Amino acid sequence: MTTFYLSSTYEDLKECREAVCKVLRQMGHQVEGMESYTADGRAPLEKCLADVARCDVYVGIFARRYGYVPGKNNPRHLSITELEYRTAVERKKKALIFILDKNAMWRDEDEGDEQRKRLRSLREELAKEHTVSFFHDRHELAAQVSVAVASLLKHDEQPDGRRPEPELEPEPEAQPGPTSQPPPPRPWKWYALAALGVALLGVVLLYQFKIRYWPDEYPTEKRYDFLLSERERLGKAWRLPDGAWDLERMEEDEDYAALLIKGSRMAMPADLGSKVFYDHHAEFKVRFTKGNKAAWVLRAQPDGESGYLFELRKEKTTLFLKGWVLSGGRLGDPLPGEKLLRYSKCCALTDALQVNADITDGADGTRIQYHIRLDSDIGHSTEDTAKSDEADFIDKDATFGWGSIGLLVTDGITEPATDGGVMRVEYVYLTPLRREAGGGPSNEKGAR
Repeated sequence: MTTFYLSSTYEDLKECREAVCKVLRQMGHQVEGMESYTADGRAPLEKCLADVARCDVYVGIFARRYGYVPGKNNPRHLSITELEYRTAVERKKKALIFILDKNAMWRDEDEGDEQRKRLRSLREELAKEHTVSFFHDRHELAAQVSVAVASLLKHDEQPDGRRPEPELEPEPEAQPGPTSQPPPPRPWKWYALAALGVALLGVVLLYQFKIRYWPDEYPTEKRYDFLLSERERLGKAWRLPDGAWDLERMEEDEDYAALLIKGSRMAMPADLGSKVFYDHHAEFKVRFTKGNKAAWVLRAQPDGESGYLFELRKEKTTLFLKGWVLSGGRLGDPLPGEKLLRYSKCCALTDALQVNADITDGADGTRIQYHIRLDSDIGHSTEDTAKSDEADFIDKDATFGWGSIGLLVTDGITEPATDGGVMRVEYVYLTPLRREAGGGPSNEKGAR
């Protein structure tokens, strides 16, 4: 029985650790880690490093959190997770390394610049020194671990990851007699392990293909109302670029707030797991707080730099809506359908634009249909208040088949940057659209 030491940060990778422990124990191995610790009088760091020194194989899992840095007996100010890895290297332990894929849908951790810098440096070192596997979620990680362990035990790898060089034996002198017999066949268990490894590798590859090209659909409506009392939770529910957002209290309610967005880095939901939206209805309300632009991305991709980019642009009192294909932070071709909206006096600071968009796939490509209504706060109505307009865009190439939503201001993307704009977003609702047999998409709740 082989003893594996499981090393990672805990709170962000708890489910991943459970999945890996389960698969290792099902394979008949012993697992050491913080889950099995009991009070034995030793400090946690001392206990962790002692277990690393005793194990046969070190398993390191790294995501987006550097982890706790002990204050005592730690002159280099390394986290417990990095200290465990350093101990495994010093003791020449066999090591299996798994790193979260940079495109995985995963919450960002609220750590300081120094911790993020140290984590980035550690991940670069791991990728350079080891053969690393990249995972998107706990299911894919568990499958990768089972394949790696089977391969490790089969080939009896050295601690540095290289296979041992075979010793060269002198050729035997020719002996008279009958022709030498062929070597005996390898034991059947090696063939069984090889077959199991190939099968598991096939499962992993199929799962990676599904996650990357056909992820699961988020099954229900997702509602984001921005509350002052949930500011800390907002940082976990959304991937919000540092220094590019704030909350502003709304007049109607002391707790309700609006999300202020500035800068061309995309703010995106981070609490969908690995699920996405295919055909769906998006509803949100925006205001121009500073500058003359507000923008959003439909079917936003996990890289935070791709999707269907739409921009509302004010020119004096005239309002334009335009769309592009955005890929890797670069604008592609404009989407047919640039729209001059019919409002005659838009937009004062009291004016809000309620945006409803249906994004669907059909035989003619991906279609985005807008219904936009101009609203004003109570007591600040104008002659355009409650007027609506429609807009229709289509991507014949259907570049993006799924995604979520992104919020940004397009300074520096659609034209040279100015002094920077700020838009105010009061809520965001995303609702899947179901397809009826023989017809197009339909929303069970009806259009809002």
